[in-house]
Amino acid sequence: MAKPTQLALHITLIVFVLLTIASSVTSYIFYDKYRIEVDATLAAVEKTKEVEQQRKKADEERNRLKKLVGKEATEPVDVIMKTFEEHQKIYGGALPEETRDYPTMLQNQRDFIQTLEKEKTEFENESKTAQAASQKSKKDAADRVDSYEQKFQGEKTRIDDLHQKYVELDKDYKNKQASIDEQLEDTRQEAQNLKTEAKAREDALRDQSNERSRKIADLQEELRPYNQWESEPPDGKVLSINQAASTVFIDLGSKDGLRRQTTFAVVPYDVKNALNMQPKGALEVVRVIDSHLAEARIIDDTLDNPIIPGDRIVSKIFNPGRPEHFAVVGLIDFNGDGRSDLQQLISLIRRNGGVVDAWVDDNGLRKGKFEDGTRFLIMGRPPDEKSEERVRESYKKMLKDAEKFPVGRIDVDIFLDYIGFRGRVRTSEETADGLQRRGDLPFRRRPNDR
Repeated sequence: MAKPTQLALHITLIVFVLLTIASSVTSYIFYDKYRIEVDATLAAVEKTKEVEQQRKKADEERNRLKKLVGKEATEPVDVIMKTFEEHQKIYGGALPEETRDYPTMLQNQRDFIQTLEKEKTEFENESKTAQAASQKSKKDAADRVDSYEQKFQGEKTRIDDLHQKYVELDKDYKNKQASIDEQLEDTRQEAQNLKTEAKAREDALRDQSNERSRKIADLQEELRPYNQWESEPPDGKVLSINQAASTVFIDLGSKDGLRRQTTFAVVPYDVKNALNMQPKGALEVVRVIDSHLAEARIIDDTLDNPIIPGDRIVSKIFNPGRPEHFAVVGLIDFNGDGRSDLQQLISLIRRNGGVVDAWVDDNGLRKGKFEDGTRFLIMGRPPDEKSEERVRESYKKMLKDAEKFPVGRIDVDIFLDYIGFRGRVRTSEETADGLQRRGDLPFRRRPNDR
């Protein structure tokens, strides 16, 4: 019985050992998988922390960039990009598209400002030189005046001496004449007759002179309104010139009420009464840059008398800070083809910032009325005996109403000359208002003005 018991114990022991080994192997396998999963979890946690740190760093860098362009950290990126695109249009319009970044645009603006400052300095130096020359000229003139004054006093003394001698000679002559009066009776009578004839001629000449003086006074009174144009100062000046692009920069801008396509005549820089001068060229505004800065293209210029920095610009329509008011009367014909250009003239004035308060249309109907601010009456060709009665009556009434206001009169041809406009033959490509646009507009001085 002992042997079967021992066999059972051996079997039990073997089974126990086998179970122990199986349990150990199973535990090892499960532990190894657990260790691998824990390591993977820890690696994922570390990766998450690294990504979070990178995200925070990227947010900080993005916020710093927003601050550099003047935006709050909370400002959306699409809003910032929209602002950047607007800045590209404003400050980088002249740059190639691939270089329109902030450093390049700032450098471009800085170069532009430095160029303006340099030109300003050169102009100031030229002005100082001109002032010094002017002072010297004034001193020389004063010296000449003193010299002339001394000569005048000497001549005055000499004339006084001659007059004294004349008085003495006259007295002696009268004494001698008294002694021979009886002998010269016939001669005296003849002299009296000659004197009477001379007086009659003198009276006739005096009457003629008075009549001429009266006519001159009447003409001066008629011309008085026109002379209001003779003392008008320039509207602005040329700051710099881009010869390659045939453009200039002028000292008028948005705060002066300047508009694109406004035209100016150009006169020399030393002119005070600009409208007394023959224009040397003409400009048309193409871009209003700042409050007192604009770009204009040269539409009329000559090689022998080119436009230069400092030249003055003038327009009968444009008035800095406020619109100029006009009235129009008579037949308006730009090119002598016998057809009315009234609507073209009104459109031209309005496009240049002016206001037309009153006019007489081609049918003789009165439009609008004179206002206190109406400054000039543009005179077209007066109606003749072939014109309709209504046209003639409206013309007369318009002139009569103009006398009630301080309105200056200006011939339409003179008006067109000083805004640089020249009439031309109509074409089928005209716009609704009868004017060609942009580069096609013929702002050129008339051939007979050269």
